[in-house]
Amino acid sequence: MFSLTIKHYFRTALSSKINKNLLSAHSWDCLRGDESNSFAIPRDRMLWEKKALEHPLLTVNAKHLAMLIMRAGYTEVYSFGVGAAGLELLLKREIPSLQIHCFDYAKVSVDILKSLFVEAKEIAQFDILKDDFYPVKENALYLLYRVDTEFSDDEWRGIFRKLFHAQVSNVIFFPERMLTVKDIARESLKKLLFYFRNDFSFAGYYRTEKRFRELWGGLYEVADVRELGLSKCFHLKIIG
Repeated sequence: MFSLTIKHYFRTALSSKINKNLLSAHSWDCLRGDESNSFAIPRDRMLWEKKALEHPLLTVNAKHLAMLIMRAGYTEVYSFGVGAAGLELLLKREIPSLQIHCFDYAKVSVDILKSLFVEAKEIAQFDILKDDFYPVKENALYLLYRVDTEFSDDEWRGIFRKLFHAQVSNVIFFPERMLTVKDIARESLKKLLFYFRNDFSFAGYYRTEKRFRELWGGLYEVADVRELGLSKCFHLKIIG
């Protein structure tokens, strides 16, 4: 198992509108607010629910997380970078008594979700990189679902240090995917296309499992890890 981080590129027709960079609140405001693309949040509650319920990967991951949450006895979840909050909706359906706090740094996402996800305990703007985490009760969980691509290695180390200093005991870190040799070849080609075409945008970072584990090393230990498709779900506990 080798340690590596590479840049990731994504093709979207809205690339020029977001300045070929997906890593900003402005970019996600554009994507979430433009209903012509797959990242958009439907304004209609029924369509929003339908989009989450018909997403096969989301439903599988939600069921796995719900089982983990119930098994561990968590009664509250603080989820960061929720985007369209499809996962959080499905978690609430799986565990109706679960108190869910939703946070995202994109204002458009937050404003739309406030009118849709009325079951959520809280929906607010929060910048994982800039804002301070706060300690929660022992039966509460911090959820970082598929936000791994958004930050560099140094930024992630800083985020885990903030979590540690805030004495956040329980964290679920669920990356988008584990970097493979095929990904390295594919992203090398996409990097060339990024420089020569206008429909590719910089979309963050992919990492190997060893690199992920280095990001929280010395601060958190892996209490449990489960392989799910192309990714793994890490249940982290604070050290000390």
